[in-house]
Amino acid sequence: MAYKRIFVTLLKKIDLKRKDLIRRVYSLSQRSKQGAIKRWDLSKMPGFNQLLVKISSGVKVSSDDLLPYISHQSLERRHFVNISLAEAFSNAGNYEQAKVFIQRVWIISKFDEQYLPLFIKIHAACGDISSIREAHKSLGIRAVGEKKIIDALNHFNAWQYAYAIHNGEDEYYYDFDVLNQIELLAKPYSFQLRKRQPIKDRKIRLAYLMFGMTHVSSVIVKNSLTLAKYHNKTLFDVTFFTPDQESLINVLDEAVDNINKIRALGWGVVVAPGSVSEVESLIDISRSIYKFDPDILITNAGLADLKHYFITSLQPAPLVIGLCQGPPPQFVAPDFDWSISWTKHPLIDCPTNCTLISGGVDIPERKWSRVEIKDLFGIPKESLVVISSGRPSKFLDVNFWVTIIDVIRCHPNVYFVAVGLAGRQPSFLQELLTADIVGRVKIIGWEKDFLKVLSMADVAIDTYPSGGGVSIIDTMALGTPVISFKNNYMNIFSQKDWSPAEEFMGMPELMIDRGDFDQLYQLLSKMLTDHEFRENLSNSTRARIIESSGNKERMVEDCERVYLNVIEKNYGSNFGAFFRGIVSRDGD
Repeated sequence: MAYKRIFVTLLKKIDLKRKDLIRRVYSLSQRSKQGAIKRWDLSKMPGFNQLLVKISSGVKVSSDDLLPYISHQSLERRHFVNISLAEAFSNAGNYEQAKVFIQRVWIISKFDEQYLPLFIKIHAACGDISSIREAHKSLGIRAVGEKKIIDALNHFNAWQYAYAIHNGEDEYYYDFDVLNQIELLAKPYSFQLRKRQPIKDRKIRLAYLMFGMTHVSSVIVKNSLTLAKYHNKTLFDVTFFTPDQESLINVLDEAVDNINKIRALGWGVVVAPGSVSEVESLIDISRSIYKFDPDILITNAGLADLKHYFITSLQPAPLVIGLCQGPPPQFVAPDFDWSISWTKHPLIDCPTNCTLISGGVDIPERKWSRVEIKDLFGIPKESLVVISSGRPSKFLDVNFWVTIIDVIRCHPNVYFVAVGLAGRQPSFLQELLTADIVGRVKIIGWEKDFLKVLSMADVAIDTYPSGGGVSIIDTMALGTPVISFKNNYMNIFSQKDWSPAEEFMGMPELMIDRGDFDQLYQLLSKMLTDHEFRENLSNSTRARIIESSGNKERMVEDCERVYLNVIEKNYGSNFGAFFRGIVSRDGD
């Protein structure tokens, strides 16, 4: 029950897109509890039992007290002693000392999965997430050797999301050992590559492997719907494949609605069957892709769930293109044939050839006035509202908060609204929100109608050091100027330290040097006090964002050109004559 409470707390901290993966981690932990841990009869070890009682209650003991027990020649006895001490020190909240004993247990037991919940609890409390990752990686590799496909993939997903689960941080890394293990897992089931049919007299077949169909308001799914809406029906035959099982899809209204939208546009959708085991379901959806005989398989998040990489490793298509819509270790495998990125920094760190394309999204219209929404949130209509929005992990920089608070303290008519932070505020914030300004700082969660909340803003500030994306576009579409930070392209890409807004905002006058909070203070103060300056920016904001991000048709056409070029590059001169009349620019 203790681990269940920890799991429920984690669900509250992590956004909905990761909850299904966290549930799998919890499932692994629960399954690992099956079978009682073998215990020695403590009545035969009264001295050790008394030590455990003392340790659990927080009483300090010396190594001399423990040495007779931890140095026993029997491995089985030492195993019991170390797990007992790990539990006792953990119960006392002395996690650093408990860590020593649980690590010893982990090695002595040869990574026995029944100890995983305690191992995770202790290492998470110590902030040692890398050891949790290694534990899941070791268990995943063992499962590969035992040909336990789902166990292996679940452990590798837990490895992938360890920082997100335990720290709420977007931190991802490539590990070629993990990817190689998944390839080994897929090899016995892989499909035989077929000779390509000529394309001249038929449509090009595109298969999309969809991630996020069961998520709430997934931006990735919205982008897939845009591709479905604007694909060229004369040139392409498109089918969307989702590995999420039919039994899960059918109970989610949003998922059913999205599938119906795609089908209404004339494209096929294939859902993994829900009446078979999860392994059979994955292989079945892969077989469906293979039977479709696509020229290209396009992944919209190829490594976000490593079951997707298992599918691509089965080789159901001759070519794979990854849509790099975030951190490359979540989206693009090194063995993909090409990738497409909407921003420069992911492209820089992408391990494949990659084409940069300007994104295209729905540009919302303003439905509410600033005054009526301010009133709805109890803010005086004559006041000015500064707003920032994002997940809790984007509000962790103390200098950002100090600057905002300094500004509103100097401007009594200004309110600051932080959207998306409710329930998980940074620990330092309570001290910063002194009595003179606490009433003018409003912290709210994600509202169902996010655009309504944004409508009250006079000025917006991008989060830092992890900047926004779609929320910035929506804010600018409502005619609200956004201050953002320049990006540092000299670093390895990290979503924890990234500000892509300068690439699509089109307003250099609102970009400030990275981490220059004095500059932020000066620019924000000017916008709040210079009405004409602020209004001029507001009047041009919507036009700028429409110009940079409002052309969805162009985005899809650019993707199609990449697809055509990749086919020509890989299929050779037999297809050259067909493509010369279609492709207008090089995919490089």
